[in-house]
Amino acid sequence: MQVESGGNPNAINLWDSNALAGMPSQGLMQTIPPTFDAYAGPYRSLGITNPLASIYAGLNYAIHR
Repeated sequence: MQVESGGNPNAINLWDSNALAGMPSQGLMQTIPPTFDAYAGPYRSLGITNPLASIYAGLNYAIHR
């Protein structure tokens, strides 16, 4: 989290290849919206910038990779 978002749950990366493709990485774990939607499970409705939802999605994604 410290490296990806600087610990800011509202962080949005507006300069990398994902951002240039129209899907900026967001939240503590810096997931793109489609990845967040696929891996946030029961916390998806909380939104990509919610700390719990972001951590759950990021860890769930890593486990499945």
